[in-house]
Amino acid sequence: MEGIKVFAPDEKHVWIPGVICGASSDGKQLTVRLDEVVGPRDASVLELIPSERELKSLTGSQRSVDLTEALECFNTSVDAAENTKSSLPLQNSSESANGFEDMILVDHLHEASILYNLRRRFFHQLPCTTDLHCGEPVSMAGSLLQGAYGKVQ
Repeated sequence: MEGIKVFAPDEKHVWIPGVICGASSDGKQLTVRLDEVVGPRDASVLELIPSERELKSLTGSQRSVDLTEALECFNTSVDAAENTKSSLPLQNSSESANGFEDMILVDHLHEASILYNLRRRFFHQLPCTTDLHCGEPVSMAGSLLQGAYGKVQ
């Protein structure tokens, strides 16, 4: 189990990426080393946001996760049995530096991976879509309104 990249539950930050570095003999208690979380690049901005400072300070720390009390995350598949055990959500093995532009490429699609991908793309100033019509709704609405109401002054 050691070395598996997961997301650890957190009351304040919801999910934090980390690596399993130990487990109890029954597998119900895990020790997770927390990874660095993508955040503001500018140090002055980092100082203005207390929650971002706290996230930065958690990097490298270890926490114990009790799987019996942690949020249950079930693996879903066509042949999944009803007695699926609770586990921590896995990080994506093919993670790109800028996140996934198309969420269909995500290996493990769950709440933690979606939130972390959105965070990564936000802090890299990358839009969630590059579709011309989705990216420029105001210009589209303007041309539609012009046809409906005549020439806009």
